[in-house]
Amino acid sequence: MHHFTNLKGSPLPYLLGLLLASFVLLYACGEDAGSTAIAHAAMAPRNDGAQAQVGQQTGRVAGPDSSQISEYVRRIFQDSRGHLWFGTNSDGVCRYDGERLTYFSTSEGLAGNGVTGIMEDRKGNMWFSTSGGLSKYDGRSFTTYTTKDGLGADGVSCLLEDHNGVIWLGTWEGGVCRFDPSAELRTDGMTFTAFPIPVFDIHKPDPTIDFHHVAAMVEDAQGNMWFGSLGMGVCKYDPSAALRTGGKTFTRFTTADGLCDDQLVCIVQDMKGNMWFSSMFGGLSRFDPSALPTGQAGALRTGGRSFTNYSTANGAIGNDEVWTMRGDSRGNVWFSSEGYGVYRYDPQAMLRSNLEARPFTNYAKKEGLGVMAVQAIMEDTEGRIWVGGGGGLYRLEGDRFINVRRNGPWPVL
Repeated sequence: MHHFTNLKGSPLPYLLGLLLASFVLLYACGEDAGSTAIAHAAMAPRNDGAQAQVGQQTGRVAGPDSSQISEYVRRIFQDSRGHLWFGTNSDGVCRYDGERLTYFSTSEGLAGNGVTGIMEDRKGNMWFSTSGGLSKYDGRSFTTYTTKDGLGADGVSCLLEDHNGVIWLGTWEGGVCRFDPSAELRTDGMTFTAFPIPVFDIHKPDPTIDFHHVAAMVEDAQGNMWFGSLGMGVCKYDPSAALRTGGKTFTRFTTADGLCDDQLVCIVQDMKGNMWFSSMFGGLSRFDPSALPTGQAGALRTGGRSFTNYSTANGAIGNDEVWTMRGDSRGNVWFSSEGYGVYRYDPQAMLRSNLEARPFTNYAKKEGLGVMAVQAIMEDTEGRIWVGGGGGLYRLEGDRFINVRRNGPWPVL
């Protein structure tokens, strides 16, 4: 692992391979004809001195036909009202409110029709990261932020709100930036603040990878931020380290430390505090932050290893391309495997008396799942598992998945 204490770092020149970069961006967000401008939007002044684009439309209600809600569902989110939101590759975002399905796209003010992330802030606003910028929806209209407002890049790959209410954004080419909603009350004109992550000489770097593409972010239970990049593994930022003598603010983990792959696309923390990292080419890793070096007490439990990897090499999964993961309320971890649907990892399976128990359960076509290229997994407040990807939307009912189309079957929310 590699440690850093310099917050600003020294960004190094990077090499971007056009073929692989195009594949990553197309797969991650698809082609979006309306990603660079907002149609039918008005310009509204903001107190911070910038000019955000504000859409004035209210959305389009879909008819109750039997078509898929979208050809490609890539994000699923349930808000505090119980409403379900579905981000798509080219149809913007749609919301099911218990009665109807409503679509929002660039025509209604959304920044881009390729939606890469969905979240709700503590005030009840909905936020969407897209191929054309960042959008906030207050229930009436969209406010969109782009590079003109200080965003690192218009292609935003992930977002989250931390415990202090600060919104973090990972971008395709501009690294990480932070948005402090309280800044809108000031008049300094600064909405976004760049958050440089130190770059270092990685062992055998891939010259076709853009190190500034941050594909995944998570804040763990201790308040640390984890950033997954395409090519430089994962970086942990400990904001409290600066307050400690000799504290290391940044810690980098790569394949040299046992990580499954340096090209990461998703990060989650399970109920036991383990960090999970999934990758484009190396399967996934489970990281135990409490694992101690060999010879200390933790070695009896972990074998002295911090990382446990699952891939085709050890027969755990069918394909090493793992685009998404999600922990559920029972302590399981769900993840995709390209061409093999989804897997459920049950950490309690090996502890049961049944000798035939296995920690991994696969759900694919035989179990009714018609999506083999899975991009989204979500557990709703009733414990139901939803899956989206190329082929539409599915929900687990018992031991089988059912296809949920525009006309349902929808659950009672």
